[in-house]
Amino acid sequence: MNFKPIATIIRNGLVLRSMVPAVVCLAVLTLVLGAERKRSVERRNQDFAATLATFTQGYMDGVWHSLEHFTDDPTHKSLEDMLVVMPMIDRLLQVDAGNTVVAAAPPGGKGLNFTTGFDSSSERRLLLSRPLPSPQSGDTAVLIGVRGAGGSTLAAELNLKELAGHIAAMSKTRIGDVILCDAFGNVIIHPDPGMVATHGNIGDSPLFLAAMSGMRSCVHDEDGTLYLGAYARVPGTGWFVLVRTGAVDAFAPAIAPVAVATGLMAVVFIALTLSLRRELNNSIARPMAEAVKKLEAMPSLDGFSRRETPVFEELASLEKAVEEMAGRIAASEVRLRESLHEKDVLLREIHHRVKNNLQIISSLLYLQADRVSDKQYLDMFVESRNRISTMALVHEELYRSEGMSRVRIREYVNKLVPRLASAFSCGRDMRCSVDVQDTSLSIEQAIPFGLVLNELVTNSVKHAFIGLESGVITVFVRRVDGALEAGVSDNGVGLPESFDVQDTPTLGMQLVVQLTRQLRGSLSIGKGPGTSFIVTFPVKEA
Repeated sequence: MNFKPIATIIRNGLVLRSMVPAVVCLAVLTLVLGAERKRSVERRNQDFAATLATFTQGYMDGVWHSLEHFTDDPTHKSLEDMLVVMPMIDRLLQVDAGNTVVAAAPPGGKGLNFTTGFDSSSERRLLLSRPLPSPQSGDTAVLIGVRGAGGSTLAAELNLKELAGHIAAMSKTRIGDVILCDAFGNVIIHPDPGMVATHGNIGDSPLFLAAMSGMRSCVHDEDGTLYLGAYARVPGTGWFVLVRTGAVDAFAPAIAPVAVATGLMAVVFIALTLSLRRELNNSIARPMAEAVKKLEAMPSLDGFSRRETPVFEELASLEKAVEEMAGRIAASEVRLRESLHEKDVLLREIHHRVKNNLQIISSLLYLQADRVSDKQYLDMFVESRNRISTMALVHEELYRSEGMSRVRIREYVNKLVPRLASAFSCGRDMRCSVDVQDTSLSIEQAIPFGLVLNELVTNSVKHAFIGLESGVITVFVRRVDGALEAGVSDNGVGLPESFDVQDTPTLGMQLVVQLTRQLRGSLSIGKGPGTSFIVTFPVKEA
């Protein structure tokens, strides 16, 4: 009859009795963590969807409120004024009670029949939620409107690019996709640009059907990918905000600790097995063999002493210490990530609030300017409002940026220059040629640079084309050997011979001189034909 050695019996029995409970515990832990993670992701998606729905409604309320103010204010100037303060509007149409277009900005279509019907309304607020490409910008837009006195309607093409940008920025730190659609499933905002470009419809998607049926959350399959989804309805518009997270991304944080624990446990068991084999050989097999030999050599059992080998208690203590250490390290890492995320969110919120406060000040100046009839004072209001908007635009670009420490100058200048040209064009054919290299500045340099650019462009638009019906303003920005070189030129009437930039009485040129000094830069001026200003300053690297 064959018997197994005692070392093999102890080793196999110990491994078996340790592995089975461990595997069972890992399986239970996986199920518990998976269930908790599912509930956490669902709650997070529901809360985030509700936040986005509230934000979207606030955004739409702001646009409608501006249209209502413009409609109800008897002192408003023109539709062009409205476009200046509402860059998210591509086109405005004033329609009378007979559905005839009586005014439009940009001009066109006057006297034609306004045949577009709105599919929903709340008292005086109107909405055609199906997104369509804007003929003005080519971006996706929806048609909104406000009823005025006597049955007239102020209709507007709302460009959704800004709303989509805000939602994308808010979603950047989230895991998953955000979809905005109307009550019929027509896509307004979608992570796949092709769906927006082709005016896609998700009316047959499981998440949209779940939202229509009132389900709070939905686990569903789309194109072979499993998602956890939630929704919120935007009050006043009937739109849906759909938030979905891939199951792999959702459960990865729950699976990762189990995988780490499994790996650590596997390492521990391999080390334990090798160590146990050596210790069993040294502490049991070899002593037993020696004892057998000793017994065989001994004439009697007198003098035989039993040796104790307490090896398992130490191994158990070692395993417990390793597990506790791994748990402390994992908890600490979860806290290097949560703290960093909170600081990132706080910094974005600060830039967002600063931008909003500056925009409020700009809007207050715009409202106050409506009561000013003197053109000189009115221009002062407009110039002050543009300066504030220039600073607000810096904070907006920081809010949208990846690291929130540098402003992308190309996007900044491409937004700033057309706004300034439009504000002071006064109906003239004003064209802007902008050539900006892809570079960036810190906020310390971006704000004075933006104000310098603001004053130079404003000066050209206001004074360079006096007596002329059209003109061209050229703006360039480029990097040259560690410095930034920015130029503003025009083909206008040119500067007077007596012009001295160091002795000019105007506030705008004084600001240019002082801000150039603040940037530790230089200012050069060219006279005739037209006028050109070139500012050069060293760039502070990150």
